Amino acid sequence: MENIEIDLPLLQKVLTKALDEVKRICDKNAIVFFLVGGSALGAVRHQGFIPWDDDIDIAMYRQDYERFVELAKKELDAKFFLQTPETDKYYPLSYAKICVNNTKYIQTNFSKRTMHHGIFIDVYPIDAVPDDLKLRKKQKLHGLLSYFFLRNECIVNHGAAVKLASKIALLILPYSVKRRLGIKYDEKCARYCIDDCACLSNLYGIKLYDKEIMPKEYIGNPVLAQFEEKEYLIPEQYDNYLTHLYGDYMTLPKEEDRQMKHFAVEFDLGSYSE
Repeated sequence: MENIEIDLPLLQKVLTKALDEVKRICDKNAIVFFLVGGSALGAVRHQGFIPWDDDIDIAMYRQDYERFVELAKKELDAKFFLQTPETDKYYPLSYAKICVNNTKYIQTNFSKRTMHHGIFIDVYPIDAVPDDLKLRKKQKLHGLLSYFFLRNECIVNHGAAVKLASKIALLILPYSVKRRLGIKYDEKCARYCIDDCACLSNLYGIKLYDKEIMPKEYIGNPVLAQFEEKEYLIPEQYDNYLTHLYGDYMTLPKEEDRQMKHFAVEFDLGSYSE
């Protein structure tokens, strides 16, 4: 199947509806969430979406994230779907998404999976990172194992022996066991207390484990920033945060690099196109 073109302005409009629903639940229950990654960059540099961005990334400290997931199971409007490894048995990621029901955004890399394929925003947990380097290696391994078991795909780029071992594990373990292991290893990643650690990380962020590690003060107590027609929270030390992730973030990339992150084989806004 070939990739198709997306009506980006309409997609972004639908994404803001999902964001508003997250805000409704969080405001009602005193949960703090904030824009991260490209959405935080968009808020600072563009006061809204990066013009070519096709998703919204938000995050919560792990304790708030777990509360939000439990509350969303009961309080989320029927127009939306909470997608986690527990609510969607074919969903291959460790973090949550809020999907828009009756829409389709089938990404090329997930097109063969029978999971919910609605337009989505990413909801990441922010975890404490231990100061001890050996414990960091263990946390990184647990994150990789969570990713591996939930994706149900061989581990690549870590050597031939690891690839072979992962292939054997996939063959001999029942699917339900692999799902449980994926969830278990994610829980192991979250075992550290922020008060006891100097750094934190979006373990499943776009920059991956090592590059996402930063002093916890960078996120600190998030502050308001303009995003489209409303204000949302972004990391407190947003200049340090964005510089850490992107370097000279205020300089626009070359035109040829201004591309959407996701490729899709099917896209349907449903009733939201009206």
